[in-house]
Amino acid sequence: MQDLKKKIAHKIIAFSKITFRDFMEMALYDPEGGYYNSEGEKIGAKGDYYTSANLSQIFGSLLAKQFFEIYQAQATDRLRIIELGAGTGLLALDILSTLENDYSLTEVDYLIVEPSQVLRKKQRSKLEKFKNRVDWVDLEELVKKPTEAIFLANEVIDALPVHRACWQKGKLKELYVGNTETSFTPVWDEPSTKEILQFLKRFDIVLADQQVIEINLDAIKLLQKISQALTSGYVFIIDYGDLNDHLYLPEHKDGTLRCFYKHRVNSDPFSCIGEQDITSDVDFSALIDYGLEFGLETIRFTRQADYLIKLGLLDKLEELLKDSNQDLKSFKSRLALKNFFVPGGISDHFKVLIQKKAKKD
Repeated sequence: MQDLKKKIAHKIIAFSKITFRDFMEMALYDPEGGYYNSEGEKIGAKGDYYTSANLSQIFGSLLAKQFFEIYQAQATDRLRIIELGAGTGLLALDILSTLENDYSLTEVDYLIVEPSQVLRKKQRSKLEKFKNRVDWVDLEELVKKPTEAIFLANEVIDALPVHRACWQKGKLKELYVGNTETSFTPVWDEPSTKEILQFLKRFDIVLADQQVIEINLDAIKLLQKISQALTSGYVFIIDYGDLNDHLYLPEHKDGTLRCFYKHRVNSDPFSCIGEQDITSDVDFSALIDYGLEFGLETIRFTRQADYLIKLGLLDKLEELLKDSNQDLKSFKSRLALKNFFVPGGISDHFKVLIQKKAKKD
């Protein structure tokens, strides 16, 4: 942590200040000390937060059901899935296991785009059983050789570094990070790129005075690369967020940035640097709009709860309730499953965006 703080401080000294976006990128993805490149548990009971895959393997099994339906509709011999940021590999394990056990489908290529060598190691261990079907690739290499595939980004977009902007006395300002001898300090100054104002104009976003918002330009660039890597196929983006007419309401005066440390939420990105996750709500309006520009047609946008129910979540719950095995493990499974659709549960805040890229004639 201290080495990373020094590294960030040296960069600030060299440039007098850095954008919050660059600070967030270093805090999360610095090769030596960034949160996602450091040892230690990130996800689950011993980590800082839960993902849907950690709550129940049924999440992965329902996605596998959807992917199998897509495979059946395709005129291909193999199903290709490309997961961005696969975490511990648990979701990939549940998807591959379900495809094999429930649908007898072994003709699967499962590619993982994972920059973190620490996480790659955990994924390899988790997916040892399927090592002949799983490989790790760079997105840039996929762009050079486009293919028909399903792209899956589960809780990835929210952790991309964001610019923070604020409307102050009739002028647009961007958040930078400066430092004193003892700490990092917020500095508001002129925007670092014209893309920030262009983004606001594109979506007719009007901010109240002193209102702060996050603008995820990296998400747009990532979506473009995903499209470039596809000759045809689907993109599944699952994350917490909303459409921008809800996301940028005046009541969200301080934006949506939040940090997760040992299952506690805070709003101080300058604490526990390299030891806590930093995220912000996903602007799905931007992904939908730019997706069309990149050749990706939105075929569905809905709450995760509604999506999973349509795939058969309630049937899965009913099966568990009928299970005569009433041991602790069975009870925990039922309790975890309810989190997907009860008010305040994990699916209450998550959305599912499905986009399609059609084959060119």
